[in-house]
Amino acid sequence: MQHKKAHHTFLVKKVDGKEQKTSIKTLDHICGFFSIAMPLTTLPQIIKIYVEKDVAGLSLLYWVLYTMSCIPFLLYGIVHKAKPVAILNLSWMVVNLVIIVGILLYR
Repeated sequence: MQHKKAHHTFLVKKVDGKEQKTSIKTLDHICGFFSIAMPLTTLPQIIKIYVEKDVAGLSLLYWVLYTMSCIPFLLYGIVHKAKPVAILNLSWMVVNLVIIVGILLYR
């Protein structure tokens, strides 16, 4: 029976003439974190919409188009099994839809 060797992939860059290796796994974890964190940056806008019932200056067309632009990237992430890409775009779609509903409710 053959045992498979663990395969580690690294990004290599030169810093001050020395090679530094960064694990792809580390990059995956960082991207996974930001795929959730970035859409949360929209929370202040969502709070303003639903607490203050204020949608002044928000364009429904912009938010609809922004949401639709996530669809091809979501599909890309799913097809290529790129979880951070899929999660990021699904997360953006959810927060964008929450904003769209708020605009429709309070305009």
